Amino acid sequence: MTLKLTSIYVYPVKSLGGVAVSPGVVQPGGLRYDRRMMLVDAYGSFITQREYPELSHLTCVLSESGNMIRIWDKRAPEMNLAISLDAPPKREIRVKVWSAVMDAGIIGNTCDEFFSSFLHHKCQLVKMTDHSVRYANPFYAGKGIRMSMADGYPLMIIGQASLSDLNNRLAEKVEMKRFRPNLVFEGGIPYEEDTWKELMIGDIKFKAVKPCSRCVITTIHPESGIKGTEPLATLSRYRKKGNKVLFGMNLVALSEGEIRTGEKIKIL
Repeated sequence: MTLKLTSIYVYPVKSLGGVAVSPGVVQPGGLRYDRRMMLVDAYGSFITQREYPELSHLTCVLSESGNMIRIWDKRAPEMNLAISLDAPPKREIRVKVWSAVMDAGIIGNTCDEFFSSFLHHKCQLVKMTDHSVRYANPFYAGKGIRMSMADGYPLMIIGQASLSDLNNRLAEKVEMKRFRPNLVFEGGIPYEEDTWKELMIGDIKFKAVKPCSRCVITTIHPESGIKGTEPLATLSRYRKKGNKVLFGMNLVALSEGEIRTGEKIKIL
């Protein structure tokens, strides 16, 4: 059965809303614009919806030129922030994503004030710079695979058939956005991405690293910001391996270039 790429998403700020793009530009560390910025606390540790589910209310849009991002609160659009992606950082600090420590640049006081006011908690917005170096787990990804500020691996893909199968088991259906994939495809059977080793999308080759283990962020309603138990509770009944609940496949790119929605996916 033909497999076709149907959606490409980037998440410019880690744990904020995603942006649909096409083409998607595959670079070392993942897609261009994807998780190149994040919020950190006073100790430089990353902040996500795990601690602040209200971050789900913040949405993003990229300018057509790609040099500007606008962020706003979906409940109060007048509360918004424009960020130049080309502006040099004010200074660099050391930040932490899980156990990894890396350099990142502070964007500026206006950004910090916006997010601190929104969260009622002092924080800073930081971005990757030329000095930001982080690598994926070499045991799974291979040696020297560059990373963005994403949780574990540069990219993640999910089949629409997998989501449909999950929704058939749920009392209330969920949207794909709950799982924050970079790539979505149609065709094939549920969870067939679990079995992939290597694949081509257009002219770009990818390696399937390992199934993606899911966390409580999937239980946060993307519109209301309310945390529940689903779909994690249902997934745990049939998609659990050890102490991990699996949904989607992590990828690393083995080449660079552009991918577009509508392109066929070839399993190697």
